[in-house]
Amino acid sequence: MLLNKKKFLFCVLIFVCLFASASTDDLTMRFLDKANDSYSSGKINEAYTYVNKALQLNKGAGISANIATIAETIYYDKLELCLKTSDYAVFSDITVNLEEYPIVASVRIKKLVKQIYAQQTAAKEAKEEAKSASEQEQRKAEDVRRDAEMSQYRE
Repeated sequence: MLLNKKKFLFCVLIFVCLFASASTDDLTMRFLDKANDSYSSGKINEAYTYVNKALQLNKGAGISANIATIAETIYYDKLELCLKTSDYAVFSDITVNLEEYPIVASVRIKKLVKQIYAQQTAAKEAKEEAKSASEQEQRKAEDVRRDAEMSQYRE
């Protein structure tokens, strides 16, 4: 009797695993189709969201070359958009996802990531230089004001 229960439970477990695997593949294909449709329509942000859902579904089982190829194309265009708009918050999100899904990080994506990092560093340095120059101007103006006040007292 115990052996029959074990066989039954084993069969049920296999059935559930097969069903779950089939539904994951089906859901992945739906996400990829939506990503392709969105990408074809020029909706990069939407395509990025859908491809990330497909990547997330297949993370444990291994990401297929098909998913990686579609994701690489969408990620590249999303990164190009970040480069043009200097949107470093989105860039940060993309780099986190690239660390999570390294199969997507092609040579051209790595090159573009380096360009954006360089742009981000240059922007930070320019901002710091502008802040420093502004502080120097304020100090000069304060010194001039103080000198003018001192000259009034001397007279």
